[in-house]
Amino acid sequence: RCPQNNPQVSRTLATCPFNARHRVPRAHLRGHVTSCPDKLPLELPPDPEDTARTAWEPPRAWQPPPCREDWDAELSELELEEPPPFILHVTKGDLPVPCHSPDPATPPEGRSPRRSRPATAAARLETAGARPRAAGA
Repeated sequence: RCPQNNPQVSRTLATCPFNARHRVPRAHLRGHVTSCPDKLPLELPPDPEDTARTAWEPPRAWQPPPCREDWDAELSELELEEPPPFILHVTKGDLPVPCHSPDPATPPEGRSPRRSRPATAAARLETAGARPRAAGA
Protein backbone atom coordinates (compact mmCIF):
# COMPACT_ATOMS: atom_id res chain seq x y z
CA ARG A 1 0.00 0.00 0.00
CA CYS A 2 2.91 2.35 0.73
CA PRO A 3 4.32 2.10 -2.82
CA GLN A 4 0.89 3.02 -4.20
CA ASN A 5 0.52 6.04 -1.91
CA ASN A 6 4.14 7.21 -2.19
CA PRO A 7 5.52 6.23 -5.59
CA GLN A 8 8.47 8.66 -5.29
CA VAL A 9 9.70 7.14 -2.00
CA SER A 10 9.14 3.54 -3.16
CA ARG A 11 11.49 4.13 -6.14
CA THR A 12 14.36 4.93 -3.77
CA LEU A 13 13.84 1.78 -1.61
CA ALA A 14 15.15 -1.67 -2.37
CA THR A 15 13.70 -5.02 -1.20
CA CYS A 16 15.79 -7.34 1.00
CA PRO A 17 16.42 -10.72 -0.69
CA PHE A 18 15.84 -12.58 2.61
CA ASN A 19 12.57 -10.89 3.67
CA ALA A 20 10.33 -9.00 1.24
CA ARG A 21 8.91 -6.88 4.08
CA HIS A 22 12.33 -5.30 4.61
CA ARG A 23 12.41 -2.16 2.45
CA VAL A 24 15.64 -0.18 2.83
CA PRO A 25 17.16 2.70 0.85
CA ARG A 26 19.18 1.46 -2.12
CA ALA A 27 22.38 2.92 -0.68
CA HIS A 28 21.99 0.89 2.54
CA LEU A 29 20.96 -2.42 0.91
CA ARG A 30 24.46 -3.94 0.94
CA GLY A 31 24.91 -3.23 4.67
CA HIS A 32 21.43 -4.57 5.43
CA VAL A 33 22.09 -7.82 3.53
CA THR A 34 25.19 -8.53 5.64
CA SER A 35 23.35 -7.91 8.93
CA CYS A 36 19.77 -9.02 8.12
CA PRO A 37 18.26 -11.12 10.97
CA ASP A 38 16.45 -13.32 8.44
CA LYS A 39 19.65 -14.17 6.62
CA LEU A 40 20.15 -17.92 6.19
CA PRO A 41 23.55 -19.51 5.79
CA LEU A 42 24.06 -20.24 2.14
CA GLU A 43 25.32 -23.64 1.11
CA LEU A 44 27.83 -23.15 -1.62
CA PRO A 45 28.84 -26.03 -3.87
CA PRO A 46 32.21 -27.54 -2.90
CA ASP A 47 35.26 -26.02 -4.47
CA PRO A 48 36.74 -28.42 -7.07
CA GLU A 49 40.26 -27.51 -5.93
CA ASP A 50 39.46 -28.59 -2.36
CA THR A 51 38.07 -31.94 -3.49
CA ALA A 52 41.14 -32.59 -5.66
CA ARG A 53 43.44 -32.08 -2.67
CA THR A 54 41.69 -34.55 -0.37
CA ALA A 55 41.33 -37.99 -1.89
CA TRP A 56 38.05 -39.72 -1.13
CA GLU A 57 38.45 -43.05 0.63
CA PRO A 58 35.68 -45.62 0.51
CA PRO A 59 34.44 -46.81 3.90
CA ARG A 60 36.21 -49.87 5.20
CA ALA A 61 34.41 -53.05 6.12
CA TRP A 62 33.91 -53.61 9.84
CA GLN A 63 36.59 -55.78 11.38
CA PRO A 64 35.69 -57.70 14.54
CA PRO A 65 38.05 -57.42 17.49
CA PRO A 66 40.32 -60.42 18.11
CA CYS A 67 38.68 -63.21 20.09
CA ARG A 68 39.96 -63.72 23.62
CA GLU A 69 38.23 -67.09 24.12
CA ASP A 70 39.70 -70.50 23.33
CA TRP A 71 37.04 -73.19 23.68
CA ASP A 72 39.47 -76.02 22.90
CA ALA A 73 41.72 -74.97 25.77
CA GLU A 74 38.73 -74.75 28.11
CA LEU A 75 37.64 -78.28 27.15
CA SER A 76 41.08 -79.72 27.81
CA GLU A 77 41.11 -78.02 31.22
CA LEU A 78 37.80 -79.59 32.22
CA GLU A 79 38.76 -83.16 31.23
CA LEU A 80 35.15 -84.26 30.89
CA GLU A 81 34.06 -87.88 30.89
CA GLU A 82 32.12 -89.14 27.92
CA PRO A 83 28.42 -88.53 28.64
CA PRO A 84 26.00 -91.48 28.64
CA PRO A 85 23.91 -91.99 25.49
CA PHE A 86 20.61 -90.13 25.29
CA ILE A 87 17.42 -92.22 25.35
CA LEU A 88 14.08 -90.40 25.21
CA HIS A 89 11.85 -90.70 28.32
CA VAL A 90 14.38 -92.88 30.16
CA THR A 91 16.30 -91.86 33.25
CA LYS A 92 19.54 -93.45 34.33
CA GLY A 93 17.81 -95.69 36.89
CA ASP A 94 15.27 -96.95 34.32
CA LEU A 95 17.86 -98.41 31.97
CA PRO A 96 17.28 -102.18 31.46
CA VAL A 97 21.01 -102.89 31.33
CA PRO A 98 23.08 -101.98 34.37
CA CYS A 99 25.85 -99.52 33.60
CA HIS A 100 28.47 -101.87 35.12
CA SER A 101 27.36 -104.87 33.02
CA PRO A 102 30.13 -106.01 30.66
CA ASP A 103 27.71 -107.51 28.10
CA PRO A 104 24.74 -105.29 27.19
CA ALA A 105 23.04 -108.23 25.42
CA THR A 106 22.45 -110.06 28.70
CA PRO A 107 19.29 -108.90 30.50
CA PRO A 108 19.47 -107.79 34.13
CA GLU A 109 18.61 -110.28 36.83
CA GLY A 110 14.91 -111.03 37.30
CA ARG A 111 13.81 -110.01 33.81
CA SER A 112 13.16 -112.30 30.91
CA PRO A 113 14.49 -111.42 27.48
CA ARG A 114 11.99 -109.86 25.09
CA ARG A 115 10.65 -111.96 22.28
CA SER A 116 11.04 -110.54 18.82
CA ARG A 117 7.85 -109.70 17.01
CA PRO A 118 7.12 -111.25 13.59
CA ALA A 119 7.62 -108.81 10.74
CA THR A 120 4.63 -109.77 8.54
CA ALA A 121 0.93 -110.21 9.27
CA ALA A 122 1.00 -113.81 8.03
CA ALA A 123 3.83 -114.65 10.38
CA ARG A 124 1.93 -113.06 13.27
CA LEU A 125 -1.14 -115.16 12.51
CA GLU A 126 0.95 -118.32 12.39
CA THR A 127 2.53 -117.60 15.75
CA ALA A 128 -0.90 -116.86 17.22
CA GLY A 129 -2.19 -120.23 16.03
CA ALA A 130 -4.55 -119.04 13.30
CA ARG A 131 -4.22 -119.91 9.66
CA PRO A 132 -4.14 -117.26 6.94
CA ARG A 133 -7.25 -117.17 4.76
CA ALA A 134 -7.10 -118.11 1.16
CA ALA A 135 -7.65 -115.33 -1.34
CA GLY A 136 -10.75 -116.83 -3.00
CA ALA A 137 -12.33 -118.55 0.00
